[in-house]
Amino acid sequence: MSSASILLPSDRSIRDAPVLTVPEPWGLMLSPTWRGGMGLAVHSTARGRPTSDAPMLRGAFAGTKPAIHEIAWAQKEWNVCTRKLANQSHLVFMDLQEIEPGVGQNQSLAKLSRRYRAIIHACVLDLKEAANASGDDSLVAKYDTQCQLFEITELIWHLSEILFIECVSGSRVIPYLLEWLRWHKPEVSEFAQEIANQLAPDRHPEYWNVIKLLILHGRTEEARNLLLQHPARKHGVYDAYSSMDELLRKMPLQSHGTHSVSEFNLRWQQWREECLLRLSEGQFVNHGHLQHIAQLLCGDRDAFCEARDLCGSWYGLMVSRLLFSDPVIRALDLRLHAEPSMALMGDDVEVGVLDNILLAMLQYNIPEVISLISSSFGNWWSIAHLADLLHHAGQLESHQLEYGSSMREFLLLEYASSLMSHTSLWQVGADYFLQCPVYGKHYLEVYLDRIAPESDMMAIKLLRLCNKSGLEELACSICKKMAMQAKKNERMGSALNWAIRSKDASFSAAIADKFLSQYAESGHFPCLDMVDHLNPAMLINDQMIFLAKYREFHRLYSSSQLKDSAELLVSLLTSRLAPKKYWFMLLIDCLPLLELDQVVFASDQTYELLQCLEEVEELGLLNVSDDDMDDKAAHGEKVQLLRIGLATNLARAFLDNDGAGR
Repeated sequence: MSSASILLPSDRSIRDAPVLTVPEPWGLMLSPTWRGGMGLAVHSTARGRPTSDAPMLRGAFAGTKPAIHEIAWAQKEWNVCTRKLANQSHLVFMDLQEIEPGVGQNQSLAKLSRRYRAIIHACVLDLKEAANASGDDSLVAKYDTQCQLFEITELIWHLSEILFIECVSGSRVIPYLLEWLRWHKPEVSEFAQEIANQLAPDRHPEYWNVIKLLILHGRTEEARNLLLQHPARKHGVYDAYSSMDELLRKMPLQSHGTHSVSEFNLRWQQWREECLLRLSEGQFVNHGHLQHIAQLLCGDRDAFCEARDLCGSWYGLMVSRLLFSDPVIRALDLRLHAEPSMALMGDDVEVGVLDNILLAMLQYNIPEVISLISSSFGNWWSIAHLADLLHHAGQLESHQLEYGSSMREFLLLEYASSLMSHTSLWQVGADYFLQCPVYGKHYLEVYLDRIAPESDMMAIKLLRLCNKSGLEELACSICKKMAMQAKKNERMGSALNWAIRSKDASFSAAIADKFLSQYAESGHFPCLDMVDHLNPAMLINDQMIFLAKYREFHRLYSSSQLKDSAELLVSLLTSRLAPKKYWFMLLIDCLPLLELDQVVFASDQTYELLQCLEEVEELGLLNVSDDDMDDKAAHGEKVQLLRIGLATNLARAFLDNDGAGR
């Protein structure tokens, strides 16, 4: 069997994927068969209906073995780091399903969203560590690509949390956006720390750039600390540096839930007028960097155009401009400033997928966001979990698909399907299917039916899942498969166990019959522990009852409870519970009891045994081959011994009865 793995990347062209060429002989066609998960088995089959040429084709290709090509896609997205991400996010997902609408819902959603972001961030760190530890260049490139993807995912997720959960009521958004910038530009803090540790910080080439970036991110205290380390800053002297330090100290900064909008706006307007006044007085005109900072504080467009490279992106530039021009802006109004900020970055800046996603988010165009992420990210993890979060936040209620499923369910089905293709993640995928009310159970049943249990433990996990999901027929089918596999491997105890679990009376009867056949051939049970622990609830058919009772007969005989064992043996025959093909075996078991010094069979029981022996001979139930003369003679000798033993026992029984009567 040949094997080929095809990865379909999303943000690259499909032409980058390896191509599998399968030869197609004349008269044959390729036929794909879904093998579960993200894979197909492709093989050659006869084209169309059988024709007169079919014999010729069979002759032409009689010497060739048909090849089965295994084709899989989206297999390489799962590694140690991403599997950890899937398992951890699964716990958050299940917690999210428990949240009920009402007071405090948004706070709960925000907490869960932050848990998602923490998991994404941990995955990024794990991928970086894996890349550093790997010596394989291709593997390092793969880790780096995944790392960049999840960094972008974290950026988008954080903004979604701000726009659709935190600021859903139209509250002030700038404090949240400043946190967003700080979190996703950690290099600013690293540079600031590096410069602060220098003996001469002002000589560092990035000294002024870092100060400006700190101010643009609203981190005025850190900017002041760096500014104080400049040698031109003279303590006790009021100069341009002192004036700038005073402006930065007085700058009003809003935090979550503090001050009313009107109160903060009044303070900010007064501060801005002071900035404009000092700038107009020329207090910083002889200090180029301080002059530029003052212009930034006043929200000057040209100053921000000059600082666009520092901001690094149009959305970073937008947040910084709004901090110094409209710090009380509502989330719904951000869309008005997105395109002007992009224009300010220059015409040579290429607009990428991330830019389009962020633009769609600022415009609250959630279907477009979902479409862009789905088509660009190469995995369903990000968009499935984000859509589920937005669904619980009430942002997806109006977005229904035309074919009966909601947007959320469609995305969860796709993500769960990708999980089912992995040997260690299918149980996680099952929980996602169960959260899809329309098609989830059907998808789960189809996928579970395609999973071949590799061990009894895996089969038990499948059974638990079937019972949890109400898939009783599938559970029965799994038990039957496991029983047949165990029977094939001569593990009869396991086969009987799985047959009982299947709750199929006819199937378990067949396995019990196999048990008895092996005993008839070998003289001992294949698995005593299993038979000894059969409880009444397991005895779902006559064969199972007979097997349990027959084993009980052997236990009674072994423990010298001879009278009880004899009564049980006779009852098995007279009640017709024992299949007739085993009657001769039971009669043979009577021989040791007939040879005892004491009489264990009463006269009426002996008559019953004689009648059964006659019926066995009449119906030809001795299982003797006419061609095997030795076997035929041995069975004839046993029949003769039985007749003599039963006749003798009958006489002894009559004598015992007469003695008892006198």
